[in-house]
Amino acid sequence: AFAQLVGLSGIVALFFFGVVLAQYNYYNLSERSKVASQVTFGTMAKLAEGCVFVYLGVVAALSMGRFHWHIGLVVYTCVVIVVARAAHIFPLTGLLNMWRIKKISKNMTVVMWVSGLRGAIAFALSLRLPCQAGFDVTRGTEECKNSDMLVTTTISIVMLTTLGVGTAMERFMTMMGVLEIAPAGSSPRSPEGRALTDALTRNDGGQLAVPFAGR
Repeated sequence: AFAQLVGLSGIVALFFFGVVLAQYNYYNLSERSKVASQVTFGTMAKLAEGCVFVYLGVVAALSMGRFHWHIGLVVYTCVVIVVARAAHIFPLTGLLNMWRIKKISKNMTVVMWVSGLRGAIAFALSLRLPCQAGFDVTRGTEECKNSDMLVTTTISIVMLTTLGVGTAMERFMTMMGVLEIAPAGSSPRSPEGRALTDALTRNDGGQLAVPFAGR
């Protein structure tokens, strides 16, 4: 609300708010509260992401033949995004490796470069772009040509990177040696995954128990 009041992006403010909470608030919770918060916010995140992509599909379907499209702008924007992301991922990881004890590998750097090309938040932000004549003008008209092209270009990029890059990420990460496919029935290797498994299975009868923070 404060970000909207001062004319900034509420979506970006919520994003950084979540980053701060994950870094500082999570470690002050009890084990049961950690499990409850992970399950609750994970479910809410999946539902919110699903709503965004459903809305994306609806807008994409309605924009066919109605909004203004420019294929050259879509191709140019994809090239600019790839180059711009490489221009800050590779130098910044190299800079961080100068002080990090555990270095970021080259393969991980490439994965970080490739994996950041999806943008549901970019789609939501593009819908807030006003037409030249203001917010009251209906999209698809000549007054909204420029803003329509920005929206349709964003839709194209999100669809291409989500369906293309997102679908191939697991295979790509495995090929780069960053991700190992665990065999069926194996326990999670991450500390968070082990803590979640231990908390869920920790009771005298050995049965699966889902703890809640309010117990």
